Amino acid sequence: MVDVTAAPIGRRLREIRLWRGLSLRAVAELAGFSASYLSLIERGQRPVDKRSTLESLAAALRVAPSELGSSFPPAGRADGLIAARTFLTRIEEALSDIEVGEGEATEPWTGIRTRLDEMAAARFRNDYTRQAELLPGLIADLNGCVGGGRRRDALQALCGVYQRAAVTAKTLGVRGLPAFAALRARQAADQLDDPAWHGFAAMVTASTSGRARAIALADRSIDALAGRLDDVRCREMAGALHLGAALSEATMGRPDRAAERLDEAERLATGIADGHGFAGMLFGPTNVRVWRLSVAVESGEGGRVRELAAGWDVRTIPVPGRHADYWSEIGRGLAASTATHEEAVAALLRAEKLAPQRIRAHPLIRETVADLHRRSRGRALDRDLRGLAWRMGVGA
Repeated sequence: MVDVTAAPIGRRLREIRLWRGLSLRAVAELAGFSASYLSLIERGQRPVDKRSTLESLAAALRVAPSELGSSFPPAGRADGLIAARTFLTRIEEALSDIEVGEGEATEPWTGIRTRLDEMAAARFRNDYTRQAELLPGLIADLNGCVGGGRRRDALQALCGVYQRAAVTAKTLGVRGLPAFAALRARQAADQLDDPAWHGFAAMVTASTSGRARAIALADRSIDALAGRLDDVRCREMAGALHLGAALSEATMGRPDRAAERLDEAERLATGIADGHGFAGMLFGPTNVRVWRLSVAVESGEGGRVRELAAGWDVRTIPVPGRHADYWSEIGRGLAASTATHEEAVAALLRAEKLAPQRIRAHPLIRETVADLHRRSRGRALDRDLRGLAWRMGVGA
C-alpha cells in the first residue's frame, strides 16, 4: 500500500503509471531501474533525491518532470503556492497575446520601475505569489514602452520579466509555459542585439530544456561570448552558463565534466565581487560555491557538503533566497546519513524560514523531508521535523 503522506513523487508516479496502463516492470525497464526499486519509490520507502532519477522516471512515463514533482502542500499550509497558481491563466494570456513591442503602457515609466523593483524584491525572497501577480501587467506595460523613448530599458526589463515567468511557471509545475516564456526572452534579446543579453536568453532557454539540449545551448553561447570576456557582463554570463551546464552534466552522470565546468566558472568569477550581478544572476565566487554543493548532492557526494561549505560565508550574497538554497543543499546532503539526521533537519528548517514557498514547493526537498519523517517513525519524532513535514503536506 502506498503511504500517501510520505511519498509525494511516488504517489504521483503510481497515479500516472496506472493512468497510462503500464506495469511496474515496464516503467522500471524504460527508466533503467529494477522493478523492486521502483516499487520502493511508489510506496514511499525510497526517496527520489536526485534530478537524474526524477527525469528518468518522467521520460519513462512521457511526462515533464514537473508533472511528477508538482504536488503541493494542502491549502492552508502552502503559504501562497495555491494562490500563485490562480494567476497562471493571466500570465499565459500575456505571453501568448502580446508580441514583443506590441501595445501601449498604462502608466509612466516611473510607475513601471516601481513595480520592477517590487518584482526584484519578490524574486530574491522567492515569493512566487507576488511575482505571479505582477507578471501579467509588467509584460503588457513593458511591451508598450518598447516603441517609446525607453526602448532599451524596456527590452532589458522584458528579458528579466520573461525569465521570471519561466521560473515561476516551472516552479508551479506547469508544462509548456516555461518554454514559451523563454521564446519571448529570446525575441526581446534579439531586438537588443547585445551579446550579454543573447547569453541571458540562452540561459533561460537552457533552463526550460532537456539536459542534453541545455548543455548544447550553453556551449554555443559560451563560444559566442568567448571573444568578449573583457566585458564583465559577458564574463558573468559565460560563468553562469557553465554553472547551469555543470548541474546538467552531473544529472547525466558525468561528474568529471561537471567539475571542469565548475572550475571554469570559478576562474571566470575571479575579480568579480559577490552581489546581484548582471541581470540579477548573482554570479560571483560565493555563488559558484553554492553550485558546487548542488552538484555534489546530485553526484551522490552529499556527505561532502560540510567540507565544501567550510571557510566561506553565503551571506556575502545579498539575497535571502540564495541563502535558502545553500541551507537546503546542506540539509539534503546530510539527510543521507542517520548520524547527521538532526543537522539535516536544522539546515532544512533554516532554509524554510528564509524562503518558505521555494522550499515547500521543491520536489527533491519535499522527498528529503518525507524520507526523514519515514525513517523517524518508531522513535520519538522530533517536533521540528514533524512540523516541517506537516507544513509540506508529507506527514500526518
